[in-house]
Amino acid sequence: NKLITGKLVGALFLGVSVIAVASSPASAQITITSEALAEPVQEAQEAAAANNYTAAIAAMRRAAQVDGITGAERSFVQQSILAYMVSARQYQNALTQVESMLANGQGNRNQNLESALRLSLNVGDQAKAERYANDLGRPGDIAIFSAQAAYDRMNFDECIRLAAPLARANQPPKGVLDLLSACHFGKDDFVGQRPILELIALHYPSAEAWDGLLRNVRRTVTGLDDEQELHILRLR
Repeated sequence: NKLITGKLVGALFLGVSVIAVASSPASAQITITSEALAEPVQEAQEAAAANNYTAAIAAMRRAAQVDGITGAERSFVQQSILAYMVSARQYQNALTQVESMLANGQGNRNQNLESALRLSLNVGDQAKAERYANDLGRPGDIAIFSAQAAYDRMNFDECIRLAAPLARANQPPKGVLDLLSACHFGKDDFVGQRPILELIALHYPSAEAWDGLLRNVRRTVTGLDDEQELHILRLR
């Protein structure tokens, strides 16, 4: 038997996620019992490590054609194809892939529905996205899904426009604040990021939250004297 790990692309979507998505291949592992299957899987992993997702997808498609593989192996292969398509930003192909997985009962249904919802938004199919939100029983979450999809496309201004109203709650969700912080960071807007980091430190205090805020202060506030710099270092 050959152990094949799922450390393929690290995460299905970009690093910040407000809502759960299909499980990351990074956390998956499976024992491949067939040498015929192990070869294309290993080839796909090596291609993905080199950011050659087109080759990775092609290798995994060959893996899907291997006879006699187990249900777990088939699910692993299909999930890997989906992850590589998302990494390559082939959103329409990825949507087709996850819809096929849903139709065939492969993988976790709710996670696949969430992925299908986000991918629908990424390809501009609002009606389909709303249908998937209803299937999940979460029609009210379409705004945050839309903001997350904008982040996936690196449309940071649109993401901020959609997510900012959600941060005005008395207890803004941590994921929303993280998303807004990441958007401002993506724009190199560190001044705009600071009030978001302040909210994170206020509502969700942790060493990491304070460290992020203090790093931002040192980056954005000019004219600090030695004593003020020392106070910041002590706080960190």
